[in-house]
Amino acid sequence: MSYSGVTKSPTTPSSNLVLEGSSETQLNISGFEKPVSLDVLTGCIPGALLKTLQVTTAYLVIDNLIPGCSYTLRLSTVCMAESNTEESTNVQTSIRNTLCTVPEGIETDISFNTTSNSITFQGSVTPVTVVEGKVDKFGVKTLTPADGTHNGPVAKDSDLVLSGLIPGTKYHIELESRIDGCSGTVSTKTQTYTACTAPVGVASLEQTSSDSISFVLTWESVQGSAPDYYAISVSNLTDGIPNIVATLSANTNWFESSDWIGPKPTASRFNCSVFPVYLDLCDLDPDYQLSYSSPAVQSISCGTRAEGGEPTSYHHDFLGPQAVMVNWTAPDDFVGAFDTDHYLVSANDEEPVKEPANSKELSATLTEVPVCENVAVTITPVRYNIQSVSADFVIINWDNNSGASELIERYREVISK
Repeated sequence: MSYSGVTKSPTTPSSNLVLEGSSETQLNISGFEKPVSLDVLTGCIPGALLKTLQVTTAYLVIDNLIPGCSYTLRLSTVCMAESNTEESTNVQTSIRNTLCTVPEGIETDISFNTTSNSITFQGSVTPVTVVEGKVDKFGVKTLTPADGTHNGPVAKDSDLVLSGLIPGTKYHIELESRIDGCSGTVSTKTQTYTACTAPVGVASLEQTSSDSISFVLTWESVQGSAPDYYAISVSNLTDGIPNIVATLSANTNWFESSDWIGPKPTASRFNCSVFPVYLDLCDLDPDYQLSYSSPAVQSISCGTRAEGGEPTSYHHDFLGPQAVMVNWTAPDDFVGAFDTDHYLVSANDEEPVKEPANSKELSATLTEVPVCENVAVTITPVRYNIQSVSADFVIINWDNNSGASELIERYREVISK
């Protein structure tokens, strides 16, 4: 067709497009200044032309798109003839903007593992995709309470690790899916999970004192979130079954047996355990927390002290420089009663010498005794491998040069333990 008249040269399409918003299936775009022809190409099907739109307004909604896909927008000016006698001219000038739809979310039943200070989301089972769509990465959007660090965002087939967390704590974690290579701000699809770090046991559990009928346990509070309460078990050493005898508040760090279980026989031995118990820590069953299978339980051997065995008489012999022989008489009921019965003899709290109680008259040789000063000798009975509640203390003085010695004092004292 021939015509006469003047046609206008095409102008360059605007490149100031703004992504006003996006969803899984839509892109909302503004900034169109002149009528243009818009080709929408999808990156999920490389090189594929999805649709061509004639744009005559400043704002456009592109819909029926694929979640988690990149889209290239190719714009062309449309030059219109000035009269109906002129032919319309469409001259293409390409400007490319790569925008993305919101990716699919994360699986609601994503697999994760927990320790006392970490939570790991397993990437191999994490991403949700549609046939053509995709998820490139996932990461943490919010963490409540806001403790620790994480290595996200990570590739969809990698593990997302939250570390430096507080033991025994319930966390609410909002994960988001992401895609790469998009211009503008891309909204993300989020999914919230609840996960709990494992509790840990008390620290420094020990028996700090005892007598012939009772004992005291002490400990340091758990590191991390405080439990709802502590449960105390005093059980037989052989049956392996916790016997819960007391429940104590979370701010308590000691247990006195006489307050809860009354007096116990002399030289009684037990397995004493402290269980921190949480009533609302994900699916951690309180009954499980009160078993020896609980990783948070701390146990020690505990019990009352023995009685008897204190020497009925005492004397010592000088053996030479820095050496002395200590001699004593054992009571009749302590001689040969049990194979485990013995005495511990020491000078000035040095490493003690062990002497079996296999006869009435006993002796022990102490070496490296200090020269020319008062020496405190301790003779402690041990019955059933348990130290007695009291011991004999002897203060002696001698001159290593002359061999002269002097018994200054002998007394019996209850041993605090």
